[in-house]
Amino acid sequence: MKRFTPFKFVFLVCILIPVFPAMAQEETKFGDAPIEYLEMKYYDKDSTAEAVILGDFGRTSFIYDQFNDGFLLTFTRHTLIKIFNSNGYEWANIEISLYNDSGLKEEVGSLKGFTYNLVDGKVEKTKLDRKSKYTEQENDYWETEKFTMPDVKDGSVIEYTYTITSNFYYNLRSWTFQHSIPTMWSEYITTIPEYYNYRMLTQGYLPFEISETSNKSESINYTEKSRNKYGAVTTKMSSNKISYQSKVTRLAVKDAPAFIEEPFITTRNNYISKIDFEIASTYFPGSSVKTYAETWESLNSKFLTSEKFGLGLKRVNFINDEIETLQGKFSGEALIYAINDFVKERIVWDGYNARYIDNSLKEAYNKKSGNCADINLLLTGMLQKAGFDASPVLISTRSHGLVNEFYPLSKKFNYVICHVRMDGIDLLLDATDPGTPTGHLPVKCLNGRGWKVSENPGWVDLKPVEKHRIATQALMNFNEDLGLQGNILTNTYGYASFNSRKAFKEEGEEKFVGRIAEQKDAWEIEETRFENEANYSKPFKQIYKLKVNSGVDEIGNALLIRPLLTEGYTENPFKLEDRKYPVDFTFPRQESFSLNLTIPDGYQVDELPESAAVALPNKAAIFTYNINNMGNQIQISSNISINQYLFVPDEYANLKAFFDIIVSKHAEQIVLKKL
Repeated sequence: MKRFTPFKFVFLVCILIPVFPAMAQEETKFGDAPIEYLEMKYYDKDSTAEAVILGDFGRTSFIYDQFNDGFLLTFTRHTLIKIFNSNGYEWANIEISLYNDSGLKEEVGSLKGFTYNLVDGKVEKTKLDRKSKYTEQENDYWETEKFTMPDVKDGSVIEYTYTITSNFYYNLRSWTFQHSIPTMWSEYITTIPEYYNYRMLTQGYLPFEISETSNKSESINYTEKSRNKYGAVTTKMSSNKISYQSKVTRLAVKDAPAFIEEPFITTRNNYISKIDFEIASTYFPGSSVKTYAETWESLNSKFLTSEKFGLGLKRVNFINDEIETLQGKFSGEALIYAINDFVKERIVWDGYNARYIDNSLKEAYNKKSGNCADINLLLTGMLQKAGFDASPVLISTRSHGLVNEFYPLSKKFNYVICHVRMDGIDLLLDATDPGTPTGHLPVKCLNGRGWKVSENPGWVDLKPVEKHRIATQALMNFNEDLGLQGNILTNTYGYASFNSRKAFKEEGEEKFVGRIAEQKDAWEIEETRFENEANYSKPFKQIYKLKVNSGVDEIGNALLIRPLLTEGYTENPFKLEDRKYPVDFTFPRQESFSLNLTIPDGYQVDELPESAAVALPNKAAIFTYNINNMGNQIQISSNISINQYLFVPDEYANLKAFFDIIVSKHAEQIVLKKL
């Protein structure tokens, strides 16, 4: 990657060093951690924290490199962290990601660090040995430098600083203000010459303590020499000066709480407070504006004309015979399913997510292995060859994060699936996962919307087509010891059945049953039976004959019974009082449980819980609970339906209260009294 060269300088006299405005929180002088940090016993705003980031300061600026006639990016970081206990020791393991391309690579310099401990009232400093750092190659473009701070104990303060020098103007460092531990102060300053224009993308829910932008006059003085062409050879030295403006942006967050990963989120990277940058354009004196920021139209065109994408998927002539064979056996939707199954069986996913073909579809086909782009672009190409309206769709997996539709960025996509339109019906296909039936996307792909790459491009909703449904029926009675015994039948449908079937196939029956018995600690399984293990058109049935060694307490002449046995909610999955990010259930869910319980001889019903029915607005979620006594039988049913799979923060309080009611009802007990 060649750097931009706005000016030709023969000799650089001086390089300007940015001067930053005074900080609201003064940056500690490196090598001199305040004693009050070492005396801290806990963080007063979060006494449960295993560590706290005391200060995190980042600086990015541009300097001119006289030897290569171009600007370099420099990024400096200075961080102090207080470690309270052994759970926080992991924060002493530091990783620095570095980019390399075309023979150039980012370099780490000025690495320094100390660990401070308070011993008998005196501060002891242990210096970081820079020789202890090592490098791991992540892929062709990224490597990670790692080091561990020395002599870390309960109560230590660690401090480190380093500078990254980069040739890559488009790799302006992002900054994260929020982490899994609290941060007292986090600040990032960028100083960017007028020749570079970046988009700054902000994310998160924390307010900025400081958000300032200003202009700064800068200049470069240099000396240029020239020779007289006439008469005696003479050399003339001349001093020159280039003046320009830099944009200084200063952002800071104070007292950022630890980001707590509650259930039902995609990835924390979607919600933590951070900023990112994208190069939009450059403009240097004497040249025209060069635009780099993509539009959706330009992104679409780039992929359509790429040898590793749009052009690559058209090269499927090597598989014509197989396509013709399938066309001779199937037609219409059945042919789509047959081609999808053919690709699943022929090529095994190598576990890599990618938006481009690795080498060629033919190579992936011959070696019977490939990344997701190899597999799903081959699927798309085969469907197109068979006459279907098929197109590839770029998506971002749940662990990779949501795509911001306002900012077209190729790097935000990391996966490819296939879209087929037939008779006005849209099908989304992914041939990487044999355990997911045709027409259903794996859970990892259910993440917002994807971009369909075609002559008629556009957004495609990545919605589930079925619920995650579990229906459990129990028929129980009491044995001589007044313990419960009987049969439990669990039917799983939709995504619940996909997960169960996949686990059953991968683990085998013995290990699968062993894991269930371990999860259901109170179950003493005597016999098992399974049905429809490979028939996706029917529910996956799990039938257990067992004893349940909990759920009944004998107190005096009474039996106290928890009606849902081991299946009820014992705690609310939502702990936060206020959640700033959405609740994402991935798909609609339904959990139903019914119990038919035979009352033991010599006992009668003394107390029964009351039935209940609760619904959120617009029936986004519904809970019904019914209990009846008929002769010597007690019938209980609990049904939870989550019909809306995405709840915005404003709906969180109602959802949390909804689950509070469920936990409360499931905790109520049946009381049987001895006659």
